[in-house]
Amino acid sequence: MHHTNILFTIIKENKFNRIQNANKRTCDSNDTIWSGTCSYIEAVKWNTFINNYKDYVDKAVERQNNIDEYNIRKEV
Repeated sequence: MHHTNILFTIIKENKFNRIQNANKRTCDSNDTIWSGTCSYIEAVKWNTFINNYKDYVDKAVERQNNIDEYNIRKEV
């Protein structure tokens, strides 16, 4: 579970913000379940990033190339 309520607003607003081609569903408790790439900003542990940084950079470029699929928060 992601606790986005404790993040800085600009980060929080750029998590779970995909508006086109989003893969999400509602579970029995009425919570939204997201899968796949659903956030413009991806959270990843440093060790995981360092061990596979090329893939994370490639994914970031892909999100940037598809920026119109996200509701981007730009102001703090």
